[in-house]
Amino acid sequence: MRLEYRRSERRAWQLTGVGRSSCRYQVRRRDDPALRQRLRELAGERRRFGYRRLTVLLRREGWPVNHKRVYRIYGDECLNENWFMNLQEARTKIEAWRLDYNQVRPHSALGYQTPEEFAGAARGASPPTPLAFTTQELISTPELTL
Repeated sequence: MRLEYRRSERRAWQLTGVGRSSCRYQVRRRDDPALRQRLRELAGERRRFGYRRLTVLLRREGWPVNHKRVYRIYGDECLNENWFMNLQEARTKIEAWRLDYNQVRPHSALGYQTPEEFAGAARGASPPTPLAFTTQELISTPELTL
């Protein structure tokens, strides 16, 4: 079109309604195996963290990443999947997660306190005492039947 009508490249693209940059764009996707490995390690340490929290952790470690790149790798590696071989394994993992979520993990919405600390402060009580039961005893109770 440009040669046929003796128009500049800019004018030719303008007439077609297509942006010049979209036709000149070249994909520059970097495949960084070290980043993939570190993301797998972080996801293994903190199984319940999604790609957004993992992005924050990677940035804290100095990785130059944005959330879209981490999301793409996170889906490619299937890091958001949980596989249970049997019901007992599922109960064990869920109970361990529940204890971690309520007693260990700080929540930004609660002023970086655990839910137990927050609830205790709201009641005006002293900090909660650790559970007297083991995880196995809690899992085997009939009340926790899934």
